Amino acid sequence: MDSPVELHYRYGPIQGGYRVKGELKEGIEKFKEEHKDFLSTAIKSNAQRISESSNKKLERLQANLKSAKRQTRKKGLQIDSLKVSNALSSSEIQDLKSRRGVKEVQYLKSKQAQNIKERSRTSDVSTSSLYNESWAPYTGFSLVNREETYQTFYFNNQVFDGDDTYEHETIVYEIDFANYDGYWSSNLPNAYYDTPFSDTYDIFAVGSSTASSLVTHTEYYTYMSLAPQSQPIVQVDIKGQKGHRIPSWCYSTWCIFADDTTGALSRNFNAPYQGSWTY
Repeated sequence: MDSPVELHYRYGPIQGGYRVKGELKEGIEKFKEEHKDFLSTAIKSNAQRISESSNKKLERLQANLKSAKRQTRKKGLQIDSLKVSNALSSSEIQDLKSRRGVKEVQYLKSKQAQNIKERSRTSDVSTSSLYNESWAPYTGFSLVNREETYQTFYFNNQVFDGDDTYEHETIVYEIDFANYDGYWSSNLPNAYYDTPFSDTYDIFAVGSSTASSLVTHTEYYTYMSLAPQSQPIVQVDIKGQKGHRIPSWCYSTWCIFADDTTGALSRNFNAPYQGSWTY
């Protein structure tokens, strides 16, 4: 069987994926471990913040995460789809569905399978402005270390429409701090993860391909697992990026192009770090 590209799951508004690096069996087990780690990090972080100050939006997110944790304990991690680069035989598909619990097998276009991403990226647009962008999130929380980046935020203004997209970025100004470790999760509508670019710095990003579906005063989150590298402390910025889909009927990360980027939502910091911000 051809090496799988990504495993994907969804539970209500919570969704995520894991990029398999070796054999499928080991990949599924790693996906389960990473999913448990994510739920543990998010629930623990949220509980501390809720105890410090009542936050109804965060409490609703916490309830969804706890429900996902109960569901995982009860039925295990339910894999909704497996994305592969080449077609599988009917026997291979049957084995995935009957033995591995995969609900659906999807195929990537050859351009996607080769990991060629020819789209513009403007991470430093609007690095400063007289007034904050009307579409930017209003306030949020950031936790960044060499094992993970966990972000929560909400919008108090709805200005997205049509084929608009939104991406939440953890920008790390040192490529030797951490690498993406394969797992991501978010409750953004039609969420996707954006493979980090490794040139002069790393960008760890998860976004929504249908930003017009974002609801004001709703706590959203993004999470990515990271693999520690040699650099222990680095400068980090959290930024938001507005974009659009081309063509409009395509919802994949491969069809998303950047239009504008916020200044530092977090007013920049050195990671490891956790704290709240208002933009």
